[in-house]
Amino acid sequence: APATLPVNGFLFGNKTVLLKAGWNILPVLSVVNVDYLLLLTQLGSELIIVTEIAGNGVIWPDEGIYTIPYLVPGKAYLIKVGNQSSFTFPD
Repeated sequence: APATLPVNGFLFGNKTVLLKAGWNILPVLSVVNVDYLLLLTQLGSELIIVTEIAGNGVIWPDEGIYTIPYLVPGKAYLIKVGNQSSFTFPD
């Protein structure tokens, strides 16, 4: 039967994620889709690859592969960076 499940939460004040060198899990700390170009702009040459955890999309700049057009709120992605970096989601 149809049902309603209320879920309470809060918006993150700090939208910066610290990424260690190597593989990380990147949760999307935004209420709107985040264009992949923002990753490229902020991380530059440190960004090695991004993959969907439950999908087949990839952002792999060195190979020219960009099959994830945007990061989706509520999802998380595997991301590999060359050196410690940080990514800040827009307000």
